[in-house]
Amino acid sequence: MLRYFVFLALAASSLGAAWWLGEAPRRSDEVQAAERPAPSDRPGAATLAPLGRRDARLAGGASVAISGPFAEFEQRPAAEIDNDGLAELLAALRSDEERWNATSAASTLSWHVRDGGAARRIAALATPLLRSDDRQQRIMVTALCMHIATVEAQADRPSRPPAEVTEAAMRWLRGWDAWGCEADGLNFQTVYGPSQRRARRFCEALEPHVRQDLRELLLRPVPSGERGEARFEAAWILTLAGAPWPEDAAGVLVEHLADNGIREDAVRAMYALKRLGPAALPALETARATSTDPQQRLAAELVLAELHTPGSSRAFGRKPQRIFDAAVPFPAADWTLRFMR
Repeated sequence: MLRYFVFLALAASSLGAAWWLGEAPRRSDEVQAAERPAPSDRPGAATLAPLGRRDARLAGGASVAISGPFAEFEQRPAAEIDNDGLAELLAALRSDEERWNATSAASTLSWHVRDGGAARRIAALATPLLRSDDRQQRIMVTALCMHIATVEAQADRPSRPPAEVTEAAMRWLRGWDAWGCEADGLNFQTVYGPSQRRARRFCEALEPHVRQDLRELLLRPVPSGERGEARFEAAWILTLAGAPWPEDAAGVLVEHLADNGIREDAVRAMYALKRLGPAALPALETARATSTDPQQRLAAELVLAELHTPGSSRAFGRKPQRIFDAAVPFPAADWTLRFMR
């Protein structure tokens, strides 16, 4: 009897191990995603399942190759892919019942965007899809066009971006949790999806073209329940670009000297306020005199000291400056290094 129970236990363990090996996500250097229909109140929803590109899994009883349906495009130079091939990749970004096709297409497009000529052809074909009736395709195409516009601007070929891309960038600047912001969230991971970092890089690269949009964002009250990240990013971008509204930017930046849940905003605000110079003095002096937040008062005092006498913040000592645990160094801002641990 004992042997019988031991046999059953070993069999159960073997079956469990086999199941786990079959179901456990594979890891690879490239992020992949399996698009699976999932209950959601958002159309085109999918769940994330990271997988290796060359693995195969059972889906609905059938073996699915994860190498993707666009392997032929990945193996060819961008110049050899005609517009019909690029249009096929863009069409695959739609939400449908075919697993992995959107993420595989996005990965392939990402590879070929490195070729400037192909990137411009992709942008021309993608622009009409910014108004697609398919939500998933619309969001992924928006991210794709945002990336291409950024790369082109950084290569000294800037052009006015489509209004849909600029509007999305203003939304994405506010950040979001792991599942995405309400308007543009994709609940699967992909190369081209909503990203605060992508939106910031886009706005920094194309600041002359999006300056008025950032100005409106800077002056807009923070909606209830939000942390004001988009307004802070607008103040940061406009300050570094030397936009002509330093007092308005200073008011927003000083707010972010306070202790809150936004990573690194206090130190970035300190750097930007020092860049603003005398225009930031009234907002800083008000914060130092009236703020009930200890971090905000100390930060304002440190920046004021630097503005009046560069280098004088050293006299504050390291202990009070350790409140800036999340500090990161910024180019040409050696004084911020003193706020590192």
